Formats: sequence, C-alpha cells, structure tokens
Amino acid sequence: MSLSHAVKIIPFFTSPHLTSLLDFYRSYFPDFQISTHPADTAEPTFASIAAGPGAAANIYILQDEKRARGSCMIMMSTVSALDDLYGRLVGQGLRPSGAVDWTGTPQSADESRPQTAMGPAEDKTWGYRQFDLIDPHGNMIVFFAFLEE
Repeated sequence: MSLSHAVKIIPFFTSPHLTSLLDFYRSYFPDFQISTHPADTAEPTFASIAAGPGAAANIYILQDEKRARGSCMIMMSTVSALDDLYGRLVGQGLRPSGAVDWTGTPQSADESRPQTAMGPAEDKTWGYRQFDLIDPHGNMIVFFAFLEE
C-alpha cells in the first residue's frame, strides 16, 4: 500500500487545556466550525476545527501536555482577504510584534501568562503575503495569500 491512497493530510495541534484554547479560537475566529468529543461535556478531550468549505483539511486538537505543538498554513483566497483578517485580529486586540519565534515546545496552560503572538503581515520573496499567529498554547498558524502579479 502506498501513500497514493491517502485521502487527506490533517494537521493537529495539542493543548494542555483544550477548553481554554477553544475559547481563544471561538473569540478570534468565529467563522471556524468547531466540534468537540465528547460533544456533551464541558471538558472535551478532542476537537476538530474546519476553516470553511474551501479548506482542504481540518485541524484536530488533542489535549496533551507533553507532546510537541503543531503548526499549519491556511491559504486565503486573496491578499485583500488576508489583509482584512489581519486588520480584524488587530481590531480585536491581538497586537503584532516583530518576527514570531516558534519553537514547537509545549507551552503552559497558565492563563495568567498569555502565550499568544502575532507577527507582522509582510510580503515575502517567495511570492506570499503572510503573517504568523501563535495561539495561547504554542501552536502556530501561518496565514498567507499569493501576491497578485
């Protein structure tokens, strides 16, 4: 059996406290479709986030304190859509800093020490405009769009 039979690549994130991380995503990304398992509990152990009908993969989140953190890229349809998202996040209180330093090592679930970081939206030499976001538990999402020619 070869990988040519694979049907999807699914990134996953980890979190020492899933409920607080899902609160972050619900607050800053209301368009994400979030489902939890078990669905009828206040403390789920697993969640799935879909970025919308055009996204090819879900992000699965597993509650785990010791596993390395995850990362993924989300491609936006246009540079203006990327700029709109960036502006909305800044308007909601996420403050851009310099380049984001992501190690992938587990972060604390201590909510008194926020771990969220957002890099600047920049045009890259490889033809993207992008910005990086590190969530409160150390997972990274790179949002990008191809630069128009």
